[in-house]
Amino acid sequence: MNPTYLKSNLLIGLKSKKNQLLIILLVLFIIFSLFIVEKQKIGDGAKSWENYGQSLQANANYFDSEMLKRPTYKSTYDNLNKQSQELASLQNSQVFVDPVQYLTSYRNLLNTMQAGYHNHYAGAKTLNVPSQFFIKQELNKTDYLIKHKIPIFMNNESSATYLIYILSVLGTIIFFYLSFISSDSWIINLRHQSILKNIPYRFKDEVFGKIIINSTL
Repeated sequence: MNPTYLKSNLLIGLKSKKNQLLIILLVLFIIFSLFIVEKQKIGDGAKSWENYGQSLQANANYFDSEMLKRPTYKSTYDNLNKQSQELASLQNSQVFVDPVQYLTSYRNLLNTMQAGYHNHYAGAKTLNVPSQFFIKQELNKTDYLIKHKIPIFMNNESSATYLIYILSVLGTIIFFYLSFISSDSWIINLRHQSILKNIPYRFKDEVFGKIIINSTL
């Protein structure tokens, strides 16, 4: 790799007004994301489970003695009570910052949620229960974390929470961002012949150099 060629192309790429604008937009997006995470309390498990606990309680209170005589409704009622117990254990693990107990309680809660779908949560019409697809995804993730003993962060103040949110959003736009960044990198030779014409390089150097430059940008 010719370092002079690489340096020249990198400087040209950095001086591009389009690339400068895209870099500024990316920085602003990251800063804006930090404010969103903080304002919306993304990753704050205590807040989200408090809301679900209220939904559980409201739906459990809806069942009366006549409804509980029906096996389908009784099954839902028992499931809601079991979820409340698992949720209490989950919240205790958050209070005492116990990651191992948190994952165990979370898995038990997810399994109980999934079991509630067997009778379609009959009688719990307003329960804010996650979808079966979401529950299955979370179960797979939780099982993996438990099996491999991977530590977790239990608050939204850690940098991991910000990073996870930013990467999850960037994942949906990264293709378009990279496309804009690299869209003109292969015509630098035509626009800047006066700079690059006296620098000897091979084609494989050019390909490798473009990859490095676009990765840097």
